[in-house]
Amino acid sequence: MNALQARDNSTLDLLAVRLDGIRVALSPVTGDIAAEIRREYTPAVARYMIPAPSQDLGRVHEFIGASRANMAAGDELVLGIHRRATGEFIGVCGLHNRDGGDTPELGIWLKAGAWGERLGREAIHVLVAWAKAHLAFDYLVYPVDKANIASRRIAESLGGRLIRKRRRASMSGYMLNERVYRIDP
Repeated sequence: MNALQARDNSTLDLLAVRLDGIRVALSPVTGDIAAEIRREYTPAVARYMIPAPSQDLGRVHEFIGASRANMAAGDELVLGIHRRATGEFIGVCGLHNRDGGDTPELGIWLKAGAWGERLGREAIHVLVAWAKAHLAFDYLVYPVDKANIASRRIAESLGGRLIRKRRRASMSGYMLNERVYRIDP
């Protein structure tokens, strides 16, 4: 993985990033939320995601450890999403430099109890605003399954343009019909 590049060529400390929206607060994932990730990343939540859920708390800690190592290296930003007013954990979002190029990939999941409140839209809008202010990139990509209407609306609300369609197998055994959106800086 190549590092995410700062707009001003400075060194990014992704483990120090804290972002606030009106209703959400985003901060780097830590072991403190491992049990909540394990509980809330259910098969229903993971339906349109590549990673499969795991009831093994050790695997969740491995995910968090790998995410934090990648953030320390500047390769990705993986943030826990919390309700700003109460601190309640509601999901995870991220910005990943998957292809090692200038097109970082957005991703998000929310626990089922937070669906329908547009909190995912707010979290991604806050993350994209931060990326546009701090990162140098050609464009962002946001892959979503065709059937995941709520996530498609997030991409479209950011001016996302459909640039590719692809089929990918999830680790849960589903075949995803992804639509990949381009979001310009």
